[in-house]
Amino acid sequence: VASLVECFLILPGHMRTAFSMGHQRASNFRRRFDQLYIHFRDTHFRQLVEVAIKWRYTTLSCVFGSLIIVIGLMLGGRVQFVFFPSPESDIIYCNFSFAPGTNREKSEAMVFELSRALSDVEEGFADEDLVRVALGTIGAPVGSFAQWNKAWGDHMGGMMVQSYHPGPAGGATWKRFRYPTVWR
Repeated sequence: VASLVECFLILPGHMRTAFSMGHQRASNFRRRFDQLYIHFRDTHFRQLVEVAIKWRYTTLSCVFGSLIIVIGLMLGGRVQFVFFPSPESDIIYCNFSFAPGTNREKSEAMVFELSRALSDVEEGFADEDLVRVALGTIGAPVGSFAQWNKAWGDHMGGMMVQSYHPGPAGGATWKRFRYPTVWR
């Protein structure tokens, strides 16, 4: 039913105004922009394309070389790829990594420092309950970074902090959104 309403009532109105748009005079900005675009297309861009065609094997080599570099960066974990970014969450991940070979005591001290800093932030926002759960780990990163990281050991760790959901039922204020920045 909705599709029929769209086809027979709404779409003809759109089409009527779409065909009448061509008779309007273009603004000065539009005419100037079109002139500059046509000039760029016919001079600079055309020259670039002519050079790329003249040196086609060099151009193809550069394209494939860049492709190999990008794939290597992604597979090596230097550039992380997220197909669909997740929406805002009430979970914060804080990872750290020291030089390989660092002893476990230094990593434990870092987790304790993260915990102490989080406690200080909570005291600063004394009128609100911010943290529901805080969990520190040693030997592996936490969160989505852990699945892409190939290195494991006592030199790395992290902390996962779950905050109270800042929904209307929880009485959210603007301070709640600021505490990750203060913790940093």
